Amino acid sequence: MSAPENKAVFLSYASQDAEVARRICDALRAAGVEVWFDQSELRGGDVWDQKIRKQIKECALFVPIISANTQARAEGYFRLEWKLADRRTDLIGKSKAFLLPVCLDDTRDSEADVPDSFLAVQWMSLRPAQGSTEEKTLAAFCARVSALLSSTTAPREMVAGDADPSPAAQRPATTRRGARPASGQKLPRFVAALAFAVVVLVVVVVLIFSRRRSESPTVSSPTGTAPRPAAPDNEAPAPSAAQKLLARLWSIYDLQQDGTQEEWALAEELGAQALKLEPANADVAAAYAQATWGMYKFFRMRTYDQALSRAEKARALGPDSFEGRFAVANMYREQQETRRQAEEMLRELLAQRPDDKRVLRVLAYTVRGLQRPTSPEFAEALSFLERAASLPGGDASASVGATGMLWSAGRPVEALASIERALAVRKSAGALAQKIQYLHFVCGQSKEAANLLEGAPAAFWRQDDNVLLASEIFLALGQPARAITVLRFLRDDYSTYPVESPGPLGMIGPKNLFLGLAHQVAGSTTAAQTEWRLALQNVQQRLTVSPNARGLLYWQTWLLAALGEQVEARRSFELWREYAGRTRPAFDVGRHFLVQYDETAGLHLQVGERAAVLDALERAVDNLVHNKQPEIAAALRNRLRYQPVWRSLQGDPRFEAALVQLGEFAQTSPVVPKGGPP
Repeated sequence: MSAPENKAVFLSYASQDAEVARRICDALRAAGVEVWFDQSELRGGDVWDQKIRKQIKECALFVPIISANTQARAEGYFRLEWKLADRRTDLIGKSKAFLLPVCLDDTRDSEADVPDSFLAVQWMSLRPAQGSTEEKTLAAFCARVSALLSSTTAPREMVAGDADPSPAAQRPATTRRGARPASGQKLPRFVAALAFAVVVLVVVVVLIFSRRRSESPTVSSPTGTAPRPAAPDNEAPAPSAAQKLLARLWSIYDLQQDGTQEEWALAEELGAQALKLEPANADVAAAYAQATWGMYKFFRMRTYDQALSRAEKARALGPDSFEGRFAVANMYREQQETRRQAEEMLRELLAQRPDDKRVLRVLAYTVRGLQRPTSPEFAEALSFLERAASLPGGDASASVGATGMLWSAGRPVEALASIERALAVRKSAGALAQKIQYLHFVCGQSKEAANLLEGAPAAFWRQDDNVLLASEIFLALGQPARAITVLRFLRDDYSTYPVESPGPLGMIGPKNLFLGLAHQVAGSTTAAQTEWRLALQNVQQRLTVSPNARGLLYWQTWLLAALGEQVEARRSFELWREYAGRTRPAFDVGRHFLVQYDETAGLHLQVGERAAVLDALERAVDNLVHNKQPEIAAALRNRLRYQPVWRSLQGDPRFEAALVQLGEFAQTSPVVPKGGPP
């Protein structure tokens, strides 16, 4: 159902105002108004979250309830609701009423911590006026809402009109632009005379200016749009409606992987609207294609062919368009067979605009590919990212990309500086995840890592690997209840990540498996086994479609063993080993601790191959020392100490000796705290 087809009102409120919000809801429903009002005490979970987002997208009227309680809370889910409503106003014309802020107390709209769009409309006070009652105030409010809903195109003045149930004299004065006196208030005569004189003067100036502009030559648009009058020498041309939409689109594009699915979907919708306004503009078509690329790249909600088709249409509209060529190059670099062509196009674009951060980033990722840190391609790619990050305003996405490369290149001090540089630009989910991983894995400072989780942005929790990271941190701190809470944020019953092989707490696997581990740490064996049986059902259903998928076989083996079904576990293990091509266990000791590589030791331990796992651990220690990777040694030591799957090895002399050796070698790193983790 699209927004214009429904007549529902969405109430958004802080939890401290829930009782008042309920009374508002009851009054509206009694007046025959459909209300979307969430009364659940536990606000969270994917299904709940998606429902809320859908309702905000489709409601006819959004009513934010503002009070001292909302002022006191800098963070809260209601702020995400407000942000979503604010974004929707970009696609709503001025003639349609959508926002109807209400205030419960003396909070001034000019001083309130609210989105700018909330200040563009008149607020309504629900604080009963002197001599009135809450019942009468709510009745007037309901009448106002009903009037707004009865008209499909209510002008903004209707929202900012005189139907405020509380007289203006009873509300705090505001300095908000556009506010006007309440009905019944008269201006002093001298003010009226002054206003009349100002109006006459404005009319004269406008007539003179209009005549001068009518005599000015026109400037033809290089993109084929209708010509616009030439701007005066000292005045920049006003942006078109399409350009205003694209400004918002590009602000979302700059978020890259930090953008949520809803933000990228909004970017795509903004691009579509802009293209309707200027269908022959290659730059507009290219921006639309880039938004579709984001939906493909980060969420797989579009296909590669869809994004490529839109990029090629943009280039066809303007073969010389910088944006059109960039959109095509960005798509070409996604496929191995066109990557070389993409690189050539990107180098040409960079020569044309040497300081374009977007081109620098995309060229870096294209050149890097799978090159080793010692290759010249790797060094050039890193230089592109560092160059983008050093330009005015910085570039959080480039800094995040550079951080991973610096870890791989064995430059940990510079890697940490790159993380801080990214966070200085914005609270990037990617940079925050890197810092949390560093504190938890390398430093063993799980408490400090957990503190950073408290202020993580919404985009952080949209990524399954970050949710799993948070749950592991809470398990390390002995807080399984908090781990269970954050695991509810996993978006699907089987978390996914762009690697095929899982690890013992890897970035891919059934949600119920991770919940079972948390219950196991909490000492609830029955709850753990219940979750694991659900996980096993999930895995085996997927195996009916993909019987040879080694990731599914891995988890089937692990779960069968965890449930005590050793015969079936051994049979599944042999099948996994056949398809995985592995005969002995291995530990995850890749190029840097930020990436999860293929780790099989946990599975071998689960099926009882304890001695083989200890052999693999000793080999891993020797390799880390030989390859001079002390940061990875620190991370491996902390994972072995904290992760539940290794608890059965604790106390074994060989295991404890390996931990000591890893700890001593880790101390040679300049970024590992001296003395080791607590």
